[in-house]
Amino acid sequence: MTVGKNTNILENAVVSSSKAGPTVIGSDVTICAGATVTSATIGDGAMIGMGARVLPGAKVGNDAFVDAGAVVAPGTVVPAGALYTGNPAKQLRMLNADEMSYLRSTAVLNTSMAMRHADLLVKTPAEFEAEEEERVEAQRQRWEMIKKLNEEEKQRKEAAGGAASAPVVSDAATAAGTAGAAAVHDDGTGGAAPPAAVDAPPAVVAAAATAEP
Repeated sequence: MTVGKNTNILENAVVSSSKAGPTVIGSDVTICAGATVTSATIGDGAMIGMGARVLPGAKVGNDAFVDAGAVVAPGTVVPAGALYTGNPAKQLRMLNADEMSYLRSTAVLNTSMAMRHADLLVKTPAEFEAEEEERVEAQRQRWEMIKKLNEEEKQRKEAAGGAASAPVVSDAATAAGTAGAAAVHDDGTGGAAPPAAVDAPPAVVAAAATAEP
């Protein structure tokens, strides 16, 4: 297998050779994602679209474009600068100068981006170890923070629960006093106590209950 300069083979693409012969890929070629090239020849500046298949013995000329999903049958010759599409792939038209230039510029752009990313990703073993230590420490701090927040939330709920018990007792006492006031002021005809009696504090209610009628 031979691959030329500035050629890029994108994710999930498969380039292989078989008993049918070697695979030769020129310069400034783009093999798009998911494409398959087996024992074929790809000329300079060509592009093999996403999911396309170039089968054994096929030859794709310089600056040609095999459309996405197209299947170039064994032994097929794609002329230079041609656009092939379909299954089996057939010539749709010829590419113009701008389109052919775009194919090559895409290959150069992808290659330059790959080189920049490679420079950024190159690390020494010591740098990898330091990065792992930082990750572990960050994870430990995160769990400590979660533990602290959970404890604070627990304390807040406990404090809120203790404060909430007082109004329950107070409300019960007030309800009992109100019921007593209603009973004292009942004149035997079933009339309810006047508003003043309802609002009276428990001490006043108790005094009224012991008074002579």
